[in-house]
Amino acid sequence: MSLAVSHSDILDWRSSWGHSITSSGAGEEFKVLQKELDSLYEHLQQPVTLGFHQQLENRIEELKLKYNYSGWDGYDSEPIDDVSAEVAKHFVRLLPDNIIEPDLVPESGGIISFDWNLSNNYIFSVSVQKDEIVYAGIIGREKFHGTFILGKKLNEKVERVLIEYFSFTH
Repeated sequence: MSLAVSHSDILDWRSSWGHSITSSGAGEEFKVLQKELDSLYEHLQQPVTLGFHQQLENRIEELKLKYNYSGWDGYDSEPIDDVSAEVAKHFVRLLPDNIIEPDLVPESGGIISFDWNLSNNYIFSVSVQKDEIVYAGIIGREKFHGTFILGKKLNEKVERVLIEYFSFTH
């Protein structure tokens, strides 16, 4: 069974009843539909910025599942394990809200790279490792790189580069 339902239909449905309907007389199909509509409603209530971060975290989970074994690249690559994925998710939570979404790339060392590439002159890459973060970039004619330990706040230089060159307001 499939049913096309718009965003406004779901909001109308919830505002009419205000909550989930529970009825012992409701059929099994109704209960399944109700559960799906409740789930959709909760999803629609999330802010868009949470969606951006959540999408990246979901993508990290996909990479962890796909590349969870040694030699996934046909050579001697290390698997992306739970620790690598959690460190990458922590990095995601520190990213500014208004930046362009990066490409997530698995690296042979079992780590995840966050890559922003606007052109040959505007490239920025952050490799999220278990014990340190490595970044490198080209902005115009300037080339730079560095490392830092991931903490409760994003590294100032990384944050500045992302906001100044890879944000929607730039």
